[in-house]
This record gives sequence, structure tokens and C-alpha cells, in this order.
Amino acid sequence: MILDTYSELSGIDIFDEASICKIWAYKDVLPSSKTSLFNHFIKQATERRTRFNTEGLSFTHNNEKIKLLGKETRHNYIKIWDLISYPEYYYQTADTVKEWAKKQLTRDHPPALRMLADIIAEHAEPLKNEDVLPLRFFINVFPGGEPMAIHHDGLMHQLNIDLEEKDMWSATYYLQMPKQGGELWFPKTDFRYKPEVNSLVIFNGNKFKHGVRASAHDDCDRISITIRYTKISDMFWPGHPDKFLYKPDLEVLQAMQ
Repeated sequence: MILDTYSELSGIDIFDEASICKIWAYKDVLPSSKTSLFNHFIKQATERRTRFNTEGLSFTHNNEKIKLLGKETRHNYIKIWDLISYPEYYYQTADTVKEWAKKQLTRDHPPALRMLADIIAEHAEPLKNEDVLPLRFFINVFPGGEPMAIHHDGLMHQLNIDLEEKDMWSATYYLQMPKQGGELWFPKTDFRYKPEVNSLVIFNGNKFKHGVRASAHDDCDRISITIRYTKISDMFWPGHPDKFLYKPDLEVLQAMQ
């Protein structure tokens, strides 16, 4: 894995105009002999493309189930894995969560994804030498001519994390790229970066507004895998779901396993 570029953008933090958005871009992330391990993810993404799904946010407070949001949304991603969807997640502490998460990752993920997650955490700035945890995995699919809306990453209501003070790093590995367009885009400064196949981009997606520029209508799909990481020390680990402000519906989570 070779560092391709490093960029700093100022004045675009939604919370603090003085903060700096740091963007690391790597090329040749995996040996050529290993990139074929991801071919089935490209096939899966191409066949499923985008989908409609009813998304909702609900939690339990004072023994009452409260639903905040429910709507049908068109997704440009396929969620592969979500650590917070495991009921056991809500019983973890800072001392137990890393080993527990590793067991879930080993049990439920193919070797290629585990290898990618380990390479990023062990060798890529700003994650290496930090006690980080992979939280969510996505396959992102953008057909030719389709952009990604400007947005921020993060699920602070589910993670019990203060996104003003803490970081959630989005690490995106690129499997297939169009010839024209498809750049990662930070609109406030009009900064653009065009990834290549077998490259990786990491930045703090929860604070800095970003999107993806559209490619040509007749070009190939833009396909990538995103892993979101956070530091274990930055998370809230009370050891029991009753101690969370927003209490998860463990029965629903168990039914989803």
C-alpha cells in the first residue's frame, strides 16, 4: 500500500470552522494476486444495484417503544455488516468489545473482507497504531450518470458518541471506477479526488460534508466498499442496554440475525 496523496481542507467542519479535514489516499492497496478475491462483491453489487427499503429509527424509553422515522428510501449501497445490529453489542465494555467484535467479524465475513479491514487498521493513517473498531461495511453502487448526494456520515443516536468532539473515519476501497467523473467531492472548497481501482481514501466523514460527482451515463458502475471505524476510547460502553439513553429493541435485532 503506497500513500498517493495527502490533503488538508480548512473551514468545512459543520461544528468548527477552524478545524482541518485530513484526507489520505492510497494506491496499490492489495497485491494484484489478491484483488480477484473481490470479484464476487462486484458481481453482487452489479446484480442488486440499488434498492428500496423501509428505514426506521425506533428506541425504547421508560418501557415505551418510540418510532422517530419511517420512510421508503432508495439506497445506493448494500449494507454487508453492521456491528451495532448484534444484540450482544449493547452488553460490551471497553475491555471486551474488541475481542468480541473480532469473533463476529471472523464468523460472519469472508476472508477477503477481514483481510481488507486488517490492512486498513494496521497500515493506513490515521488508524494505524490506534485502538480502532470497524463498525459498518457497505458496498456502494453508483450507475453511470448518477451522483451521490452531499451528506455527512454517522449515527450518533445509535452509537452514543459525541460527533462534535469525536471522529468516525470512513475508509473506502475502490473496486470499479468509471473513466470519466465519479470523483469524491467536497463542495465547500470544490476539492475533488478521482480514485482508481485498488485505491483507498480515508477521511472523517461525520464532520465534513462530501459527495460523489456523476459519471457519464454510458460508463460503468462506480463500485466501492466502505468501512467505518472509530476509536474504542471514543465510544460509550456501559456494559448493559439499560444504561443507554436510546435503548435498542433487542428482540428486533435478534430476529434480524
